[in-house]
Amino acid sequence: MNKKTIFKISMIVLVVGFFIWFNYGYLDLQPQDIRTWILSFGWIAPFVFVTVYTLRPLILFPVTILSLSGGLAFGTVVGSVLTLLGCVGGATISFWIARKFGKGLRPKTDRGLLEKLEEQMASRGFIYVLFVRLLPFVPFDLVSYASGVSRIRFRAFFMATLIGAIPGTIIYNFIGSRLAEGNFLASAIAFAILLIVTSILLIYRKKMGWYA
Repeated sequence: MNKKTIFKISMIVLVVGFFIWFNYGYLDLQPQDIRTWILSFGWIAPFVFVTVYTLRPLILFPVTILSLSGGLAFGTVVGSVLTLLGCVGGATISFWIARKFGKGLRPKTDRGLLEKLEEQMASRGFIYVLFVRLLPFVPFDLVSYASGVSRIRFRAFFMATLIGAIPGTIIYNFIGSRLAEGNFLASAIAFAILLIVTSILLIYRKKMGWYA
């Protein structure tokens, strides 16, 4: 690993660390706070929400908090549609940023695990991205930026993100909408379903052919 690559990785670590501190230590925004702010824009609130969600990856703001805010502000159906639009838009921006500036982070050797993973991402990238998108606890932005650095085709990344983000988007918006109504039992049931689905995916990932 040359000095230039080490420098890039070090800068990435510093930037990520700063934004984690900024989001959790300084902003410390909760879904209810975001809902109030979004709805204060009146009839253009949906457009503001999609725009904020699309630009969210630039500061690594937690995707879960913003998704819950969508359900709180707009309900399950409308909130899910708006969240999905922002989700795919943000993932697209992240992908192309990483593709343009992250090429130097690709492994230069044709040996080892990293190179094998690169080959898998080039040939079976859709399956890999789809699988991790269906896992709600895998950092969303990490997948987007890592995909941009890899050799996966954008079309495969886009379609896998679009399809894979739908279940989690609906569930988080449902939880948010139920919390707005004070229905904590329904929220707890939805979260439990999310955990069950995640467990099934992890247990049967090889049988389903989603993970090499």
